[in-house]
Amino acid sequence: MVSMTAGYSEQVFYSLSDGEVGTASLAAWDFAFTTNPFDAAIFVNDNLGIQIYEYLGPIADWETLDTAGMLSEPLHNSELNWSEGAFNRSQTLSGTPFDYGWGQYNPITHIVNGNRIFIMDFLDGSSRKMLIQSLNLGVFTVKYAMLDGSAEQTLTVDGGDYGTKNFWYLDIETATVLDLEPDADSWDISFTRYSSEIIPGAYYIVAGALQNKDIEATEAAGLPANEAIWTDYTMSADKNIIGYDWKYFNMETFSWELPDSLSYFVKDQAGNVWQIAFTGFGGSSTGNIEFTKELVSITSLDEYERMAIQVFPNPNDGNFQWILPADMEGATWNLIDMSGRMIQQGRTLNSGNQSMHLQELSEGIYLLQLIKGQFIAQERIIIR
Repeated sequence: MVSMTAGYSEQVFYSLSDGEVGTASLAAWDFAFTTNPFDAAIFVNDNLGIQIYEYLGPIADWETLDTAGMLSEPLHNSELNWSEGAFNRSQTLSGTPFDYGWGQYNPITHIVNGNRIFIMDFLDGSSRKMLIQSLNLGVFTVKYAMLDGSAEQTLTVDGGDYGTKNFWYLDIETATVLDLEPDADSWDISFTRYSSEIIPGAYYIVAGALQNKDIEATEAAGLPANEAIWTDYTMSADKNIIGYDWKYFNMETFSWELPDSLSYFVKDQAGNVWQIAFTGFGGSSTGNIEFTKELVSITSLDEYERMAIQVFPNPNDGNFQWILPADMEGATWNLIDMSGRMIQQGRTLNSGNQSMHLQELSEGIYLLQLIKGQFIAQERIIIR
């Protein structure tokens, strides 16, 4: 279980192998800036209800801009990837590879120069304007002020100072730069609140799970978790594969419920594959999220207790049996070729010797691997 605490006040960073590795207050920051020097992503904390609009005039209007009659629609963070925050999704986005939404990349100087002003509306009724002036090899220069020009601030922040993280964060009221994340290579999933397009054109703040950069996942719907096999599905690096819709609110019982026959497979930082099935959700009263996880494919064996497995006959013609080790009932079995490619996968029976019939396989050496919890058993299979 993890807990975002009552009112969903905390973002939780979670490692499938190590558990919870960090939390951050969802009320502490207004904007997040990428630390990647080859990226230009800027996200808004939509959990705070901040609305971002593109000012449709030139940046020369900075001192005198007037928002009366402004027709710009609010901008939203991308739900799919970590390279498109609200500031990267301007209405006048040209679609060229050098247009980052808030500025234009110069391929000669390698500097992104700001070319758009943004208006920011806050829940307390205040409004500000912002111009991201430049991004130079990871160093952001940002200017913002009240709409009348008062309380103007210019900040220059080197993202390299936070290079082990995905983002550095800004509290705009106090002009404070915040270091909120654990190291990017230490977590796989973030349990958080974010804006989702529930129906076309309609956005709503939801509580859910987003994958870290480059963490792949897939949804297995329509099958009980113990019948779903991860190799039957295609992994995706879209960050919202798990998302929020693993639970729904029943208006008749006025309680949260979880769909039957739904689980997710997630490939972690080490390349191991885990199956997640949600079992409980406490809503805003507790922020508790309950789930089971099971390791179903492994790349590194260092941290797992090894068990013996007996295969006979071996060598064989593709027909063989193995003796199920004690306490390995219901384990996941993987058949892997010598290049590391998964050939077949399934689950063991509850008891007795297990049989396989693989006459269609080419002659060669294969690895039979059984995984359950922190236990692993494996043996080479020689097919002639």
